[in-house]
Amino acid sequence: MVLAPEVMGYEAAGQFALDGAVRSVSRLGDGHIHATFAVNVASGRRVVMQRVNCTIFQDPMAVMRNLVRVLQHVGNKIDAEGGDRHRQVLTLVPTRHGDPFWRGGDGEVWRCFWYVEGAVAQSVVSCSQAYAIGQCFGRFL
Repeated sequence: MVLAPEVMGYEAAGQFALDGAVRSVSRLGDGHIHATFAVNVASGRRVVMQRVNCTIFQDPMAVMRNLVRVLQHVGNKIDAEGGDRHRQVLTLVPTRHGDPFWRGGDGEVWRCFWYVEGAVAQSVVSCSQAYAIGQCFGRFL
């Protein structure tokens, strides 16, 4: 039996160290690579959860190891500059066992991030925006 993504999302969300019971799981956007979900928690907080595309990323453990290292590196730089780590870099939500991802019985790999309230995703519409984005990406080099 094939389960709907939202049903699989409920199971996955229950594996993460959230600060309350899962109230709802719904698709978030139509990503081209990973399946992304918005998860509402009883505490009122939200998380963004992704099912990693293991067809494209055939070594999801390496992807997650790299992600953890990059987030830690960028977070340390933001801390050193007096920035706000929780608004300027993604924060992984660990599983209830302390791992940065959960692998389901079907082999699917899931990761979870605290939702950054008030953040808005925008399309790049000008050269000056592209330049500013390039500067941000270059900060961690």
